[in-house]
Amino acid sequence: MITKSEIEKANFRNVWVIGEVEDGIILPVTFELLGAARELADKRSSEVWVILMGNNIKQAQLYAFGADVSVVIDDVRLTYFIDELEAKILSRLIEKYLPEIILCRATSR
Repeated sequence: MITKSEIEKANFRNVWVIGEVEDGIILPVTFELLGAARELADKRSSEVWVILMGNNIKQAQLYAFGADVSVVIDDVRLTYFIDELEAKILSRLIEKYLPEIILCRATSR
């Protein structure tokens, strides 16, 4: 018999990378994280999603670096880092799409 907990866990899928964007440029750490995410996703038969938030983001298509899906939130309000705003956006995306794993850079951001 499948338990409620197992059903809930089954709803979570995919490996996400929270990309780092500064002045519209995707920082190199994003590409490094995509490589690690690709390895994890391949082991789980899932997809790699990259989440990019910023203003005037350049080179948002990251398929060549291992991403299956690029989610780009390009908004003038994201020109500068505002933790409350980015956290709110991420929370909504997580609640909607239920990633199994999220990788991000270990910084104050």
